[in-house]
Amino acid sequence: MAKLRNIEDAVNRGAKVRQIRIDRNLSLKMLAAKVGVTWQQIQKYETGDNDLSITGMKMIAAALEVDPCVICGCCDEG
Repeated sequence: MAKLRNIEDAVNRGAKVRQIRIDRNLSLKMLAAKVGVTWQQIQKYETGDNDLSITGMKMIAAALEVDPCVICGCCDEG
């Protein structure tokens, strides 16, 4: 599975996921249930401890109802 490798970028993507999740009033558990992973895994993504695969980023973006480019930072939406 393809990964987005830069550590600083992983932290920035995770912070973006966290901010959107909070803006949507979703708990870690609620987002995890929508994505089909544990809340601990979402937490690891948000802190940058685990990097998102492209597929994972797409799944989280769908659960948050945003375009994946909002999470990866390749556009100005958000």
